Amino acid sequence: MKSDDCENCSSFSNSHFCNLKQKNLHSLNTNKKHITFKKREIIFREGDSPQGLYCIASGMVRLNHIDEEGNEIILRLYKAGDILGYRALFAEEKYHATAVVQEDCEICFIPQNIVKELMAVEPELAWSFLKQVSKEVHNMEDRMTSIISKPVQSRVAEALIYFKNELPASKWTRRDIAEWIGTTPETVMRALAQFEDKGFIFQEGRSIRIADDGAISKIAQEY
Repeated sequence: MKSDDCENCSSFSNSHFCNLKQKNLHSLNTNKKHITFKKREIIFREGDSPQGLYCIASGMVRLNHIDEEGNEIILRLYKAGDILGYRALFAEEKYHATAVVQEDCEICFIPQNIVKELMAVEPELAWSFLKQVSKEVHNMEDRMTSIISKPVQSRVAEALIYFKNELPASKWTRRDIAEWIGTTPETVMRALAQFEDKGFIFQEGRSIRIADDGAISKIAQEY
């Protein structure tokens, strides 16, 4: 879905740049670089220095971190219309995680100097980024609270609801769920088997379908 014009991009209306004045939008179109990434490709690695922002036109990206024990944790998921890599850029820090393509992506790279110029002349753009930072901090706090205080079955049920509501077209492995909730694939498999035995879900290959939304929602709320 390559497009040299932001306004022709299917995710433009969901992006931070959708309200730019025409002359500033022209500057963005002129200076951005359109890149295609395939599944499992690395966009940037933990420890790299940011050179700009990545705007996702299509596909999905996961932000991964490796803990001290070597376990991989999914910190965040980004889909079409989302901006990737802004926190490290604005903080003038190196990336604290690795961005991995979850589903084939079309991404526009926006150089750092262009981002700064646009934010200087479009205050609403800076405000939009601030709102995203605040929202992501809130979501991360909720996830950490869940990981610390909820039993693993509740966390698995919570993950199933999240994937169904937020990423309905995506298929997720047991390992993906484990990395999202901070446990092992074996633990996830046991929880899913229990859900299936009770008729709450159906499993077929890699596909997991919720059969009883009420039951799964109730489990997700347990502490």
